[in-house]
Amino acid sequence: MRPPNLFPSTRIRQVLFVAFWVNLVVAAAKTFWGYRIQSMGMRADGTHSFLDASSSLIGWLGVYLATGLPDSTHPYGHRKFETFATFCISLLILLSGLQILMESIGHFQEVTAPQVTPASVAVLLLTFFQSLWLSRWEETQGKALKSAILIADAHHTRSDLWASASVMVGLAVSRMGYPIIDPVVGVIIAVIIGRAGVRILGESLNVLMDGAQMDPQAIRGVVMKIDGIRECHAIRTRGVTHYVYMDLHIHVDPQMPIEEAHRRSHQVEFAVIKAFPNVKDVVVHIEPHLENLEDD
Repeated sequence: MRPPNLFPSTRIRQVLFVAFWVNLVVAAAKTFWGYRIQSMGMRADGTHSFLDASSSLIGWLGVYLATGLPDSTHPYGHRKFETFATFCISLLILLSGLQILMESIGHFQEVTAPQVTPASVAVLLLTFFQSLWLSRWEETQGKALKSAILIADAHHTRSDLWASASVMVGLAVSRMGYPIIDPVVGVIIAVIIGRAGVRILGESLNVLMDGAQMDPQAIRGVVMKIDGIRECHAIRTRGVTHYVYMDLHIHVDPQMPIEEAHRRSHQVEFAVIKAFPNVKDVVVHIEPHLENLEDD
């Protein structure tokens, strides 16, 4: 098994650290102006941005704990801390969406027209473009580092863009004399947050339940190119996107000396890791190739 590469984890934490502070500044600006102009939609959007900051902080902690080296009680390491942090982020998202939904429904009973000012519009536009830059940067870094948590955090931040756009439309319509639109925007934001939470929850549960991480046929194609391999089957993968554990079975000639069969297993391991850099550990089971042998 390869020794863990700590550089990607360090870089991921740096990205999350930047995301935390950007989201915190954005959240503070939206919340302050939301209360100042009495806009339910803008306050809900501020809550959403505070949630973005919280998720970045939780993600940072999860990635930090995930860098722990394998030990006698955790021979596969601590990588799932990162996935567990993503799971916690999804729950936080869902709870926040529910809170905003309940507050918005309550405001239907007592509608207050928000006081739209040039300053509040400027704040929304500025924070919108900050979130747009952050989401694109996080997603780019997440793909480069093969980090599920960065991509999840980027998607969460991107949902903030839709929320901000909804708030701007709500403020414009409220200024035209339809204040009922403001709590409607709050409901829309709650739905956007809920959808993001459900998607991230599903992705994290797939990893926590050891869902397959790679296409078995792609792996088989690499293995079958190695001389002396008659068959490859029972391919299983698990782990996280950038740190995959794999085991598979290969068939060799029954008359092949054990030393040669063992050498073939190492060739399989090296070929797979070379073809798929995100694979960190490959366990190869060797079987004699018999025409009537049934797969285990």
